[in-house]
Amino acid sequence: MGIGLNSDPKVVHHQSIPNTMAIANYRAIRPHQWQEWVETAQHRALSGKLPQYIPQLGLVNPGNFALDIGDQHGIIYETGDTDLTFSLMSVVKPFIWLYILHHRGWQWAQQKVGDRPSHLPFNSVEQLEQDGGYPRNTMVNSGAICLAGHIPGATTNQRCRNFLTWLNHTAQCQLWLDPELLASVHALPNPRNLAIAHLLAEKSYVEDAALALETYNQLCCLSGCLKDLFKLGLALQCPQAPLQPQTTARVKGTMAKAGLYAMSESFFQRTGFICKSGVSGLVLACLPAQSPTIFACYSPPLNEQGNPVAPLALLEFLAEFKQ
Repeated sequence: MGIGLNSDPKVVHHQSIPNTMAIANYRAIRPHQWQEWVETAQHRALSGKLPQYIPQLGLVNPGNFALDIGDQHGIIYETGDTDLTFSLMSVVKPFIWLYILHHRGWQWAQQKVGDRPSHLPFNSVEQLEQDGGYPRNTMVNSGAICLAGHIPGATTNQRCRNFLTWLNHTAQCQLWLDPELLASVHALPNPRNLAIAHLLAEKSYVEDAALALETYNQLCCLSGCLKDLFKLGLALQCPQAPLQPQTTARVKGTMAKAGLYAMSESFFQRTGFICKSGVSGLVLACLPAQSPTIFACYSPPLNEQGNPVAPLALLEFLAEFKQ
């Protein structure tokens, strides 16, 4: 699926790509239009900021950029430094949700975590307190920490390895745990996540707060390149056995409600894109089920809500495009 490209923008044509409206529209976009959009999006990213609460993320080059758009037949458009590696951070959350739903099922999962949007920040302790310790959804920290507390394994290393092995096999990608980034997370412990984990344990949504939180930390430090991010999108958009379409549909439904936190529902209604962002600079997006299009983008500067500026700008441009 991957194609060896340099940083010059180019369009990749595949005769086997289905002639859906979305694919036809994007294939009709000329190279100069792609380049103009990318340059405009990168200029907007100058207003963004790097996260400082994980020291290593605050040291990356804010000009880093990589973009893939395509489907199960390959890449339609690719630009930037696609060999860059990055951590998934919160982009791992849909796949923790996918793992739990696949192995435990919806009936079990709904006892541990909800599926409602939240209009408070993604790391809100106040929201969890208001809800009696029951996480609002799986895309905020409380929901993901709760689910991490139920991945099988006696230790955090075993849990991370079990999840990573399953995800790499399921999505046919090559993610790995970045020990330097994990050390950076440990160097500046997150008091909100610690409070969330203890409240989850207090209300019996997890058994061991420390085990749940450290498992979550390791899962957020899973890392890869743009091809890996694109393949994760394929696993959601074009699920292969043993994944069930109704399972991936439920994950995407939660992403539409909460993948961009407080701005999720308005962005989905405005653009039609289902998204998940990560503070490392990632946005993974797809269109509804009738289109197999996948959007994978890396650009580190974030807006005030903690979402990457440039990828969201590009999605806005794509949503406005008319053939």
